[in-house]
Amino acid sequence: MRRLGRKVAIILALVIVVSLVVPIYVQASTAHNPVITSRGAVVIDFETGTPLFERDARTQRVPASMIKMVAVHVVLDAIRDGEATMDSRIRISQNVATLSRTPGWSNVPLNAGAYHTVRELLEVVIIRSANGATVALGEGIFGSDQALVAQMNAKARSLNIRATFTDSFGISPNNRISPLALAWMMRHLIMDHPHVLDFTSMRNVSWQGGDPMINTNHLLTRFEGADGLKTGFTTPAGFCLVGTAYRDGRRLITVVMGNTLETRFPDTETLLEWGFANADRIVGPVSQQPPQPPTPPELPEIPEIPELPESPEPADGLANPSEANLILNGGTQMPISAYLIDGYHYFKLRDIAYLLNGTERQFEVAWNASANAIHLIGGMHYTSDGTELSLAVPGARPFRTTPSRLYWNGASHAVDAYLIDGFNFFRLRTLADLIGFEVNWIGEVRTVIIDTRLPDPFEHE
Repeated sequence: MRRLGRKVAIILALVIVVSLVVPIYVQASTAHNPVITSRGAVVIDFETGTPLFERDARTQRVPASMIKMVAVHVVLDAIRDGEATMDSRIRISQNVATLSRTPGWSNVPLNAGAYHTVRELLEVVIIRSANGATVALGEGIFGSDQALVAQMNAKARSLNIRATFTDSFGISPNNRISPLALAWMMRHLIMDHPHVLDFTSMRNVSWQGGDPMINTNHLLTRFEGADGLKTGFTTPAGFCLVGTAYRDGRRLITVVMGNTLETRFPDTETLLEWGFANADRIVGPVSQQPPQPPTPPELPEIPEIPELPESPEPADGLANPSEANLILNGGTQMPISAYLIDGYHYFKLRDIAYLLNGTERQFEVAWNASANAIHLIGGMHYTSDGTELSLAVPGARPFRTTPSRLYWNGASHAVDAYLIDGFNFFRLRTLADLIGFEVNWIGEVRTVIIDTRLPDPFEHE
């Protein structure tokens, strides 16, 4: 009876998946989807990164000034790394002074030869979308605006997020990023630098003794709990907004793109209201306990390992990205990046560990550098490193056989695994056999169904 029940569950899941139409997460609330006009939109849960609703959210679009928050991210990285401080003084170049007075652009006029602190420039970048101030930060901290743009693209690559930035402040129609990718970048920004919300939540800013300038993000005064992030507009982009709000222990992030002036704030409010009303049933309730710092797992005794053979050639071949969807234990469909190698799907080990957290088959991933060994420890809560569920880098990627040994609860196992962009990828069915969960692949709709639920010990066939 147990096997029959699982087969029925798989068939039902297949029926649900086959019936899907864009947006991909419509099954999360087929009868009560948020009514919005945005051409591209998404709302994600901050804690898990799970998309709660998508509308064409994986299509790259022109993001306009929203990308200034990516520039802010790399500036805050530089401050964290000791390359600047909030009080560092930046001299305004003639180039910046001229740019800051370009007609038709969002700006705060800057005077050549004047000095402003990094904090002052960040405030007008975030609150008034000042193009000139963004370039000033690039010149003052990285040496040039081009160097700032390079850092922005490098940040996207480091997060395995597909994006193209050709300027730092969003005027170019060649800037490209999808709503989902931008939401995930903003999630990383808040995780890395939570104090950025001190800036994005400011209702206004004073500049050079003049009257306070109002934040362009009117969501702050329209939606309870809103505390960021950034507006955007160009003719190719339309009116855009990446927003965030915090209520009752949960934070959501939204992105709307391709809107009109009249719809970007109402659409964002609709997505946030819908998200707070539906998040519990999609990703589960938020913990009522404050998060505790993870305790590093104790590694089991490592057996004597013979000297490893020489590493193979840097590239054993090319793996093609294959973005798949996944349904875990009959729940909501979610995206997961995979690569095709020799006709088989390979999934990132940390993605699987992240997704299985809280299930009967959760496991910790621990790395022992001296032994070049990956340890999987069953029954332990997985400790996230922030790289999970990132989008695959576009295009074929070189892969090589991983030289690392794999241990499951202290026992060595020989499995096929590959290194792609520094991450270990495994065949999902290999992990299923090792860890003990069921997996089914529905090729027609590119969906994996995973069932980790343990058999009922009192149930008999």
